[in-house]
Amino acid sequence: MRATYGLAPETYGLTPETYGVPGAYGLPSAGSSTSAPQVDIPDLTPFQEAERYLGQTRTIQGRIVGAHLSARSGHLYLNYHDDYRRYVSIKIPADNLKSFPPNAADHYNGKTVRATGRIAREGKFLRQEVTDPANLVVIE
Repeated sequence: MRATYGLAPETYGLTPETYGVPGAYGLPSAGSSTSAPQVDIPDLTPFQEAERYLGQTRTIQGRIVGAHLSARSGHLYLNYHDDYRRYVSIKIPADNLKSFPPNAADHYNGKTVRATGRIAREGKFLRQEVTDPANLVVIE
């Protein structure tokens, strides 16, 4: 299932020249013998449905509404929802945090991100573990 969630192609880092709007920007129009290029937009999992994908690596896109750096473990948690007990949160393990931007909590908080990571349960919490900054992209 391909999902766009009503986002413009620019959200995915595409330009008008690469996403193929027929007739726009000099691209072939409908009925032309040349077809517009196809774009592969990644499958996105809504954060509300993450629990259905336990044990799988999924891509979730959403706005970070809260960030918490655990004083005990050193892990950084980025929350897609205020109710982090009910919905999945991104977990950046302490050992990997040095690879991320300085002050990562402030860097990601309040921004829309696209995160790819394995979804797992940690006790009663649902986590999406992200260990590589390339798998946590700021969209806006």
